[in-house]
Amino acid sequence: MDKQSGFTLIEIAIVLVIIGLLLGGIIKGQEMIDNARIRNLRSDFEGIAAALHAYRDRYQRVPGDDERADRWSGGTVGNGDSYLEDRNDAFDVGPIGNHERRWFWQHLRRAGLLKGDPADANHPSHAFGGQFGVVSGNGNNPLGLNGPVVLCASMVPLKAAEALDMQLDDGRPDTGDIRAQAQTSAATDPGNAGTVAARYAEAVGTTYAVCQAL
Repeated sequence: MDKQSGFTLIEIAIVLVIIGLLLGGIIKGQEMIDNARIRNLRSDFEGIAAALHAYRDRYQRVPGDDERADRWSGGTVGNGDSYLEDRNDAFDVGPIGNHERRWFWQHLRRAGLLKGDPADANHPSHAFGGQFGVVSGNGNNPLGLNGPVVLCASMVPLKAAEALDMQLDDGRPDTGDIRAQAQTSAATDPGNAGTVAARYAEAVGTTYAVCQAL
């Protein structure tokens, strides 16, 4: 009679151990990638804030609003009222037009304080695939934040939004200098204080617009 052969218990155990090690390595590797992205996002927030303060120290103006930006050939000038116009449209994707919130990026690039083409007025992107945008906290008060410039990052995953808030602020999306609201799409702009998230919710696929008053 033919003998039937198969895996022994020891062989099956060895295979399971190898599979476990592989899965553990994959999970650990993904965690390391996510942590690196969070560090990059934090670095971007801090870098843009530093660029803004350096610009204000150098020119005594708010980038984007700078009415003397024609100091550079081809520079687009703002109206000089110390606040960004078009206050509640941080993540617009249409033509640049007459928008100080887009000139903000151009002025920083022309001043050599932000990487990129000096003529470029497009939003910079971040490590999680979303983009940075700026609005004015004067009047509209996005997420209850005040000030001439409120910096926001779109489409930030839950883990990254919470980690960034804990590292730079109080870890709560509804208080402090950093606040957040859940986003339904990349174009969802930060609203007023009533749209702020009460907590960082453990929901699959939830992303946030994370904002900081500068």
